Amino acid sequence: MSSMQIHPRILLTLAFGLLGGAAQGQEAIDMKLVQAGFTMRSVDTPEMMERARRLPQRRIASRMKDGQSYYLYADVDYCKCILVGNQQALQAYRDMALPPVALPGDTAPRGVNPENLVMFDANGLYGIDDLLR
Repeated sequence: MSSMQIHPRILLTLAFGLLGGAAQGQEAIDMKLVQAGFTMRSVDTPEMMERARRLPQRRIASRMKDGQSYYLYADVDYCKCILVGNQQALQAYRDMALPPVALPGDTAPRGVNPENLVMFDANGLYGIDDLLR
């Protein structure tokens, strides 16, 4: 074997290591959302999987139902679930995800409006209301 050839086992090990790291990172995000107050809903039927795939994957989407805002985070690849939260859960996630609050007397603008974490407006999507239950 020449010095420029890479053994297939090394490539396989690297591939599994990289994919495993991505899965662990995604699991950490999912768990942080749960800790913030999002509810994990399993997507365990083909019909629910189809509806869940209509949402942007691993991004927070907003949905209004009966005058209340819901925030959805679809993760059909790793946990095969939808995480559903309300305004308080979104605010709690924002507080967990962002740097600490400034010290008293520090007047520099800090933080992010939790609404700015929402990447997608799902109000135009039909057939996803059962994911909110």
